[in-house]
Amino acid sequence: MARRERALPIEAHAQTILAKVDNNRVCLIIGATGCGKSTQVPKLLRDHLKRRILVVQPRRMAVVAVASRVADELGVPLGGKVVGYHIGGMQSAELDHTELLFVTAGIFLEMLKCHGAASLRAYGAVVIDEVHERSCENDLGLACLNQLAIHADELYELRVVLMSATADVRRYSEFMRPLCDGEEPAQFAFGETAR
Repeated sequence: MARRERALPIEAHAQTILAKVDNNRVCLIIGATGCGKSTQVPKLLRDHLKRRILVVQPRRMAVVAVASRVADELGVPLGGKVVGYHIGGMQSAELDHTELLFVTAGIFLEMLKCHGAASLRAYGAVVIDEVHERSCENDLGLACLNQLAIHADELYELRVVLMSATADVRRYSEFMRPLCDGEEPAQFAFGETAR
């Protein structure tokens, strides 16, 4: 955060977000575009959970741009042990070690298809960013994640964070409710979209 000149709006809510993550398997974070969700939440989760974080973005350009920005803010090289990405046939990460790994929805789906629950064991949280962007890969990846986390005991501690500026909170809450033992997933909304 020292590499930026001003604080992002989400930073004022960091402790509230982390408390919700601690107490809930699923959290929905709704905040205006530009508030810092994509760049700040993964770093907060990594520092708080002391575990690797997997961040799923819907598009290749977003994966590279956000991973590059996070690496720059942390003052670390992109593709090393701290921040990296994997898109299609290209990667800039130590896939088995990178602490903040940014991937496309297609790569996420491929991970789940090839290795199932084992592909997520190393992670403390999976962040699905821009969850409102509907595609076959996004929808199927979220459905697979939901089912794996419900049925795989080794994923009981895994936290799922869904983020968007415009998501239909009710729809995603209903969809993720089985993962929360029938309770509503935690929700946190702020800024213009919270009205």
